Amino acid sequence: HNAYADLYNVFGESGRFNLRGGYFYQPFGLNQQTDTHGTVLQLSNDRLFGSERDWQTALYGSLTEDLDYTVGYLLGSGPDFVMEGQTGMGVARVALNNDWLFKYGLEGGVSLAAGERVDEHAAMRGTPMTGAAMGHMAEREDPVVNTVRAGADVRKRFDSEVGPFTLTAETAVGEDEADRILSGLGQADWLHPSRRWGTAAQYQQFWQDVGDGAEDYTNERVSGVLTYYFRNDVGNANLHWIALAVERQTRQTDGPEDTVVMVQYYRYW
Repeated sequence: HNAYADLYNVFGESGRFNLRGGYFYQPFGLNQQTDTHGTVLQLSNDRLFGSERDWQTALYGSLTEDLDYTVGYLLGSGPDFVMEGQTGMGVARVALNNDWLFKYGLEGGVSLAAGERVDEHAAMRGTPMTGAAMGHMAEREDPVVNTVRAGADVRKRFDSEVGPFTLTAETAVGEDEADRILSGLGQADWLHPSRRWGTAAQYQQFWQDVGDGAEDYTNERVSGVLTYYFRNDVGNANLHWIALAVERQTRQTDGPEDTVVMVQYYRYW
């Protein structure tokens, strides 16, 4: 799950330089500031990097009066602490600090990542599906992928008499080896004033140009969730819900365009 240690104020002014080491959410996009471990809808990082968490060492803190920063090193192995010869990835993020969230309901930032990671699925996507290359893909033993990512994100909460609405957007561009990628996510959430009912809708798209005349890889899906909360503590200390979700894969290069129905029961206390 998570296993890390924080050292606060390692030098300089208070809050300026803090150090984190261990296994935690990648500091790219809204991932690190969003608790999605109990929700059906996820963000973009599991498709951008093959996992939403990684082994890491990172320096973070206040950059200016309005901005926070994170800069660090990711092992590039995801949940498995494995070395396949990858160099790992450098990562950096600059984002609005919590004052913007508390005062205006606004979050957002820009992120960069570059280096090598272990991802067998991404390595196979980059192998053209033609002739002898199909056999090469099946026998491929090198899962290390040269990776470059640049992303921007924003999330805004709107309070109203009928309950809060939250709009989220993430976008990223980059390369896996020499193959260009483009990722996008849009999500809308609503919570009833009683905090008993909630709905959410999400659109995700991932595109990769695999080159060499092969068909581009595309994965596109639309999801909707209806949630009933038995308990929904404002501080997220006591959560109890049941959710019904429907996901439609509208475009899928390497598989069927399926519709998936999910029922989730979740309790946290």
